Amino acid sequence: VRESGSGTFNGVRICGTCFGPLYSNTYDPEGKALVRRVERRYLTQMMTGCGKGWCRNDFCKTGRLNKGQEPMKDMKSINAEAKRLCSVSGVRFCTDETSQRRRELAEMVAAEKGEGDGFVGGSIIEGEKGKGKGREKDREDKRDLWGYELGWCVNALEVEKGDLLRARGWLRDWG
Repeated sequence: VRESGSGTFNGVRICGTCFGPLYSNTYDPEGKALVRRVERRYLTQMMTGCGKGWCRNDFCKTGRLNKGQEPMKDMKSINAEAKRLCSVSGVRFCTDETSQRRRELAEMVAAEKGEGDGFVGGSIIEGEKGKGKGREKDREDKRDLWGYELGWCVNALEVEKGDLLRARGWLRDWG
């Protein structure tokens, strides 16, 4: 799932592609109907799956089967999980194959340690390993001790259309 930018607000902070099927023009100032639609989508994913061979979504019956995991069978646990997912930030809907591959790459990049790219104790120093301009930019809010946060990695891979090397460069320059 791609998260919408800060300039866009659709109630659940997801991209327009994923939000499209959830859209309704009915008056819903508290977002209760939207939450019910999101919950219904989770229930469908967990009970019947998406049927896509590339799916690796932990919150989809097909994705769990593709990963060799046992799908949730108990309706009570499925319902409880759907309600829990509606209460957390971000959503995990099944996506197209390209988005799924980018997500997997983003998770890989996010898990990498920040070595060899000028990362020093929460800051990125421009130039080679602190040489060059020598000006530090504080990036603690965007990068943790082990690497970039997942959201930044997903964004970098979207901007660079799935090119891993260019995405790493984008993260160094903008992340």
